[in-house]
Amino acid sequence: MARARSFSARLRAWFGIDLRSLALFRVALGALLLVDLASRARLLATNYADLGAHPRELVLAYETAAALPWPHLLFGSTLAQGLLFAAAAVAALLLALGWHTRLATVASWLLLTSLQARNPLVLDGGDHLLRVLLFWSMFLPLGARASWDARHPAADAAPDLVCSPASAALLLQVAVMFLVTGLLKTGPEWTSDGTAIHYALSRKWWILPLGEWLLAHPPLPAWLTPAVRWYELLGPLLLFAPVATAKLRLVGIAGFLGLLAGLGLGLRLNLFPWIGAAGLLPFVPGLVWQARAAGSPGQPLPSRPRRAVPSAARRMLAGAVGVGVLGLLGLVLWINAASVSSRLEPPAALRSVASLLQLEQSWSMYAPSPRHVDVWFRHRGQLRNGAPVDLDRATGGAGWEKVERAWRDYRFQYFLQKLAAPKWEVPLRAYGEWLCRRWNLDRSGGARLDRIAIERVVQPIALPGEAAREPESQHAAGIVCPL
Repeated sequence: MARARSFSARLRAWFGIDLRSLALFRVALGALLLVDLASRARLLATNYADLGAHPRELVLAYETAAALPWPHLLFGSTLAQGLLFAAAAVAALLLALGWHTRLATVASWLLLTSLQARNPLVLDGGDHLLRVLLFWSMFLPLGARASWDARHPAADAAPDLVCSPASAALLLQVAVMFLVTGLLKTGPEWTSDGTAIHYALSRKWWILPLGEWLLAHPPLPAWLTPAVRWYELLGPLLLFAPVATAKLRLVGIAGFLGLLAGLGLGLRLNLFPWIGAAGLLPFVPGLVWQARAAGSPGQPLPSRPRRAVPSAARRMLAGAVGVGVLGLLGLVLWINAASVSSRLEPPAALRSVASLLQLEQSWSMYAPSPRHVDVWFRHRGQLRNGAPVDLDRATGGAGWEKVERAWRDYRFQYFLQKLAAPKWEVPLRAYGEWLCRRWNLDRSGGARLDRIAIERVVQPIALPGEAAREPESQHAAGIVCPL
C-alpha cells in the first residue's frame, strides 16, 4: 500500500498541473490566439481569399486535411474569411477570460485548425505547436481558477492539482518537442563542426540585431551550437527529474526560457518563442504559488466547500475520455519516435487518425542540418508595350501596394521560402498570376503586365574566413499574365 501511494505521489509530481499555472496558461493561449489573428489579418485577402496568392483549389489538390469540411475551406470570399476571423477572435477572448471555457477552447481549436488547413504553406513550427497545445487543452479544466467560470462556488471545491491523461499529454507534448528537436540535429554542423548557428543566422531577411552581433563574434556561434543541442537533449530531464522535481523543474523552465529568448532576439521566428514559453507555463509547480501566497499578508483562506460526488454516468464518461486521450498520447509519442527512426513508423491507419485530428507533427527545426544557402526570388516583368520592369523595385499603384506589404510580412516570406522548392511549381505559378492581377488592377493599355519571369536566387553561405561566393540565378517560373 505504501509503495502504491509513493508511486501515485511520483505520478502527481511528474504529470500533475497546478490549476493556477493552468489558468495562466489559459490566458496566454487566448492572448496568443488574438495576436496571431491580428498578424494574419494584415494579409487576410492575400493569404486566405480565392483571389489571393494561394487559391483554395490548390489546397484541395495537395493537402490531405482539406478533405474535411473545414469552415475556411468552404468559403473563398474576403468577407466570409473576415467573419471567420471575427468568430475566432471572440472564442479566443472568451478563452482568455475563462467564460464557458471548455466551449471556447473547443471553438478556438476548431477555428485555428480550420485556418491553418486553409493555407498550410504559411505555417511554421510555432503554428503547429499552438494547435496541439490547444488540442490537449480541450480535455483540461482551464477555467477552474482565475476565470469567469470560477465564480461558481463549485469551482473552489476543486483541488489545486489536476493529474490526468490530458495533463500528462500536455506536459509530455512540450518536453517531446524539445527532445525530438535535439535528437534530429544529427548533422556535422551540430555534432562536430560547430557551424550550425552560423548557417542559421546567415540568411539576410531572417536575421535580427542580436544575430548580427553574434555573427560579428564568430567564437560565440561556435560555442552556442553544441550548447543549444545538448540543452534540448538534457533539458527535458530537468522537467521530469525523479528527485527534487519541483525545484529542478524551475531550473529547466528558466533554461528553456533563455533558449527561446535567444532564438527570438536573434532570428525572425514570429510567435514561436512566445508559444514555446506559454507551453512551459503548465510546468510551473505549486510551490511558486504557495510562496507568493505566503508573502502576501491577509486573512486566512476560507475552507473550501465539499466537492460534489459526480454521478456514475459522468465518471464513466470521464473514464472513456481518459482512455481515449491516453491512446492519442501513445500515438503522438509513436509518431515522434518515428520521426527520429523510420523503423518505428506506425501503421498507415493510425497515421490517418493523427492526420484527421491534426496531431501529425515533426519538430525538425534546423535539423538534421541548417541550410547552407540563402534563397530568395527575383521578379522581372515585361509590359504590353514591350518595356522591361524590375518588379522588385517597382512602386506605385493601389494594387501593387498589397504586394509590397506582403513582401515585408513574415508569413508571406515564409510562404515564398516554401515556394522556392521545385515541388511547389503549381502554387508558384498561382503566385505569379496574383502578381499580374495586382499590377494590372489600376493600369491600362501598354502599362499592363504581359508576362513575369521569376528567378530563384541561391546564395551560398560563407563560413568565417571564407571568401563570399556569387549568388546563382535559376529560372523558377514564367507566367503569361491573363488578359
